[in-house]
Amino acid sequence: MSAKWNTSVIVTTYNSSDRLRLCLAAIEMQSVLPDEIVIADDGSTEEHVRVVEEIVERSSLKIVHAWQEDAGPRRSANRNNGVRHATGDYLLFVDGDAVLLPECVAVHLAESTPRHWLTGDGVWLTEDESSRATEEVIRSGRLDELWPGPDDPRCRNLRARARRFRMRAFMQWLWWSERQYRKLHARTIHFSVSRAALEKVNGFDEAFEGHGNEDADLGLRLQIAGFRGRTVADRARALHLYHEQAESGSSNADYHDRPRHGEFRCQRGLVSCGRPQHAGGCPDQRDSS
Repeated sequence: MSAKWNTSVIVTTYNSSDRLRLCLAAIEMQSVLPDEIVIADDGSTEEHVRVVEEIVERSSLKIVHAWQEDAGPRRSANRNNGVRHATGDYLLFVDGDAVLLPECVAVHLAESTPRHWLTGDGVWLTEDESSRATEEVIRSGRLDELWPGPDDPRCRNLRARARRFRMRAFMQWLWWSERQYRKLHARTIHFSVSRAALEKVNGFDEAFEGHGNEDADLGLRLQIAGFRGRTVADRARALHLYHEQAESGSSNADYHDRPRHGEFRCQRGLVSCGRPQHAGGCPDQRDSS
């Protein structure tokens, strides 16, 4: 039985009105609705902002638009800005190019605990499949029509990734080391964590700029701080809308790969801070709560 949470869904966007409409429509059709949605906007143009304002006005849910100045891709800063505007004590991050199937929020909440973070995954749609993902399909309850069959290679790969995650999480429970922690990858296509846990590690590290590794870094720091990772990838389904993928920057990879020596609290995060905190007083990672 999951704890009772006040839940904020934080959706990232940048000048992608069509994909954002689909993402939000799918959230409005969840079997369990969040208490609010925060649109974390990484500096979209006035045209996109007007679309967001129209969506906010029409939605039956509480939606907050958190815009930050466009200074290039700043995914960590954008998500932290969304957190600052959120009121929930449980946070579900969703990429704006993701379309959640109706059970997704419910699965995250059913699996949530104060001592865990939960990562999802998604099935990439082809360009043709994405063209068939419309608001009408979503709001009429026909989104399952776009989910590939169980024998589709994409679904087999998703299940295999979930099995690997669980095996690695078991090994991490047995053997606490940074090497083991690095094997559990957080994926922010949909990712959830308590606000308290996120605040303990000071949120996303804003030293990551451009594309790549900021979500893996967050998962690593949460584990060092004593919060264990779980996957809901094979039970909380999500479709990843087709688009060209940005390449990860090598500078981000180098920064992510550095040894942590027990440090889990980033210096540039939800709040500015000085010397990083160490894990000497961490909760016991063997706690099964």
